[in-house]
Amino acid sequence: MPNETAIPLDPGRLIYGLKAIGSRIGLTERQARHLHDKGDLPTRKKGKRVCATEGALVEWLRQLQGSDSND
Repeated sequence: MPNETAIPLDPGRLIYGLKAIGSRIGLTERQARHLHDKGDLPTRKKGKRVCATEGALVEWLRQLQGSDSND
C-alpha cells in the first residue's frame, strides 16, 4: 500500500494552478495545460491564475469514463 495520504474530496474546493490541477487528476502540468488551452478541462481564470473545483474535475472524469465505455 502506498504511503500517500489521500486528500478527501470537497466538491466546492478550488484548486489553483495547472500543476496542482493535473496532480489531482493524475496528469502532468504539461498535459493539464494542453487540455486547458484546448478548452477541454473544466477550468477558469481567476485573475491571472487558472483554477478548477474538485467537483467539476470529478464530473469531467466521470464523463470521460462514460464516453470511453460507449466507444
